[in-house]
Amino acid sequence: KWFHQRKGLRTAANIHDANGIQNNEMYYKQAAAALGVTNGGNIPFNVTSQNYMEALMDMIQQPISQQNDLGIDGWDFWWIDWQQGGSTGV
Repeated sequence: KWFHQRKGLRTAANIHDANGIQNNEMYYKQAAAALGVTNGGNIPFNVTSQNYMEALMDMIQQPISQQNDLGIDGWDFWWIDWQQGGSTGV
């Protein structure tokens, strides 16, 4: 809130998503359910899957960008710094 209200600044997050969605993330259960993951394991990053990308954006990033459980304003802008090396379906 300090950035937004007192300084009039916006915040951004540059994520490196090579590890996918980890099972210890706050909104993992919602993403796992949407993607049909039932084994409790990490969900691998898959830029070629529309379902994965929608779960990442809608269930992981959007709740954080709106506000988190600590009552802190979230991020105003996200971008993926895609550093997958040679491991991709593209």
